Amino acid sequence: WLEPSTFNAERQGCGEGPPEAGWEGAFAAVHSCEGCRGGALVQTSSWVTDRSSGSADDGSSTTECGPAGPVRLVVRTWGKPGDAPAGPHDAPAPIPEDVLPQLSLIVTLGGDGTLLWAASMTGEHASPPVISFGLGTLGFMTPFPFGELEHTLGKYFNGELALQPRHRLSVRLCRRNGEGKLSEEEGFVVLNEVVLERATGIALANLDCFCNGTFFSSVQGDGLILGTPTGSTAYSMAAGGSLMHPDIPAMLFTPVCPHSLASRPLIFPHTSVICVHVPNSVESVACCVDGHSRRNLHGGDALVATVSSMPLYTHCREDSVNDWLMALCQKVQWASHTRPM
Repeated sequence: WLEPSTFNAERQGCGEGPPEAGWEGAFAAVHSCEGCRGGALVQTSSWVTDRSSGSADDGSSTTECGPAGPVRLVVRTWGKPGDAPAGPHDAPAPIPEDVLPQLSLIVTLGGDGTLLWAASMTGEHASPPVISFGLGTLGFMTPFPFGELEHTLGKYFNGELALQPRHRLSVRLCRRNGEGKLSEEEGFVVLNEVVLERATGIALANLDCFCNGTFFSSVQGDGLILGTPTGSTAYSMAAGGSLMHPDIPAMLFTPVCPHSLASRPLIFPHTSVICVHVPNSVESVACCVDGHSRRNLHGGDALVATVSSMPLYTHCREDSVNDWLMALCQKVQWASHTRPM
């Protein structure tokens, strides 16, 4: 079986061993081939693993895989060896377009950040479903304990795991050109939230907000969160936003420490197009997507967000409602109270 103790690991490009954290932060994807669960494409944040029980000419190996029988494990990485690791302002390297259509499963080993990182790697393409094993500290989106890895993958191969859609946002950054017109520059798919915040620690962020072309609010404060229902248990919750079940197709609009008591969190339907415009009088605001890809928007620039047509499907431990309620009750002690002795 695919257990950490049975793997030999080597760091790409330098021959060093894996970090002491073991499998934490690993990313793996399994795809199918003719008549069986064919290959596995494995990528981790900085090192790859391979269990060899007979090597083939193409560098692959065969290993016994529980109820599914023999599985051909092929290790492949992308990105150039020796490249500096992605920093907090960089997006992860995308899965190559020739590889993505072959994949039928993504496995993440880590916390919610690992799942966010893996989801970003699929870009704006349809993503294979994800099984998330918790090795982090909180884990709203990692319902499977790592100790149940063998049992869970066995259930997956037997078709016993339910799926739930996690709706994402499609975000476009538009820059003002020399003629004073907006032109699209960059696009992202967001699983948790996109945050617009003050670029410096002095001036308040000032943002003009439009829905389907109609102005409805000018947000002044520390910033603004445009989030998904999945992201409702992240930064939006800390800023006073509502909690929403991930199955609901909607967009959260949550001001961060607004300068007005009348500026309250809103929930928009999935048909809405939200445009956030930076007034010409504002020097700049910072934009951050799912904790990475930090950019500055300057006066005259804008951000346009819609609910993406490409949700991320994740496997459930029980079902989508029970998994969500258990995460709320166990992770944040939602609705708990002290009983009299």
